[in-house]
Amino acid sequence: MVKKTISFINSKLTIKKTALLLLILISLIPLILFDILFINLTNQNIKNEISTRLNNSKNYIQSKTFEYKDNMLNYARLISNITEISQFISTNNHLSILQFISPLATKIGVDYIIITDNKGLVLARSDRPSEHGTNLLSSTTTSYLVRSGLSGLPTTLMENTQNGILINAVSEIKNWYGPNKSKIIGTVILG
Repeated sequence: MVKKTISFINSKLTIKKTALLLLILISLIPLILFDILFINLTNQNIKNEISTRLNNSKNYIQSKTFEYKDNMLNYARLISNITEISQFISTNNHLSILQFISPLATKIGVDYIIITDNKGLVLARSDRPSEHGTNLLSSTTTSYLVRSGLSGLPTTLMENTQNGILINAVSEIKNWYGPNKSKIIGTVILG
């Protein structure tokens, strides 16, 4: 019996060995293609999952931020309508305002409450009582808030700080002296 040989890359293989090698290669090609396809699909699924989770997180943070801004503005409006505060402003009673707003800031969960007069001067600040008399119209951020409040335009303002995002809200404080007659006598700023 004579063995037939096939020349394959400078070596002599028998037909049996060549057939076996071809069978192995033919078997491995679908496995390799399946692995490549599976890895690509898995990577795409992972990317889609990460993208979906990031978008969901971003949407959640945005909705919570808007909710927080609305709450801050509502608190500012509520505080601005407290008659005791307008009475304290009218009598320029710094200590009474401070005693009123300090526990209130803690109770509603804000960092600070600032009450100003109609000239933008701090009458009381819950987190820094020593800033009584500071002119807030000279500061860029608070100047905008005070001017908005004194114009009768309750608003919110978001600002990036080193510690995170600061959300401020302002509302005007009015002194009512007749039916449908009022005068803006100050502002309340929350942060």
